[in-house]
Amino acid sequence: MSQHRALSARQESRLVVYLDNAMLQIQRGYQKRNEASAQLPTLAAFLQQWVPLVEIISTTPLLGATAALRDTYLLRLTTELTEGVVGYSTKSDSEHTAKAQLLHVLYWADLLDQLWAARLQRVPQRLSDAQKSAKTRFPTLDMESESMRIDAESVRPPPIVHGAVDEQIPPYAQTDRVRLRDVLSQAEQQLFGWMRNELGVPQPPEQEEWGGELNEPGEAPEWGEDGAESVPEESDEIKEDTAENTEGEDTPEAATAADREHEHYADVFSKKLDPDEEEDEENEDDPPRKRARHAEPPSVSQEDLAYWDMQFARSFGRSLQDLRIESS
Repeated sequence: MSQHRALSARQESRLVVYLDNAMLQIQRGYQKRNEASAQLPTLAAFLQQWVPLVEIISTTPLLGATAALRDTYLLRLTTELTEGVVGYSTKSDSEHTAKAQLLHVLYWADLLDQLWAARLQRVPQRLSDAQKSAKTRFPTLDMESESMRIDAESVRPPPIVHGAVDEQIPPYAQTDRVRLRDVLSQAEQQLFGWMRNELGVPQPPEQEEWGGELNEPGEAPEWGEDGAESVPEESDEIKEDTAENTEGEDTPEAATAADREHEHYADVFSKKLDPDEEEDEENEDDPPRKRARHAEPPSVSQEDLAYWDMQFARSFGRSLQDLRIESS
């Protein structure tokens, strides 16, 4: 498709029909990914289906009404691709390692990030250039990735999209920028959480876990005169419930139950808790005791985890940076 003139109404209609049908086929294949006769059983097969679509969308002219059509389908591709990725497990692919698949996902995120950054900056960019740049940072599945260095020190910032502004390219509307920012931010969070699940490591805490109530954003806690955080007084209902619950505590039945409970826990904690110490004293006729299950340590090193965290945490770093600069 020529980049020097917009599409005709007939060409746009044919493009819409083709893209809708192609995306529908991918969606159907994704929904049947776990079936025995699945056409897209692995992440690699799923991502491969998006190759011709991104080629067509990226070469659609950014002129006139055609630009809005291109923006719509690039946003839809970004959303459906990232949502589909998190529905796959790297363990379902016996031909490619988890490392190779994670790098391939980063390649796709970097490619889309470049396309969006160029669009926001109104800079023309060829898909082949974006693909070449993404491959220099993240090998695709057809490249050798096992020898690639993976640690925090090997992280390189993504190259900035350079180029002169093309005045023929319409600016990206402000309302569309807000929506795009939400889509890319959510995509980053989804891919980051998926990556951590695939590596078998827990998600980082989003907020401090404690038993107290959280203050509203921007609301300071109330502090007492002695510098300690003030505690609200109990309501009359709570006091009544407390009084009802304390009735009968001194009765013989309550005291006997409390004594039995105390003796039970005293007996439990007086026993040895190390099964290795009791192993020699066990009777051969006794049934074997079940050992406590301990969580297996993650198979990824701290250096590798730092690398994956840093890369997935800024999957769309260029585009989001442009969106933040524009909104500030």
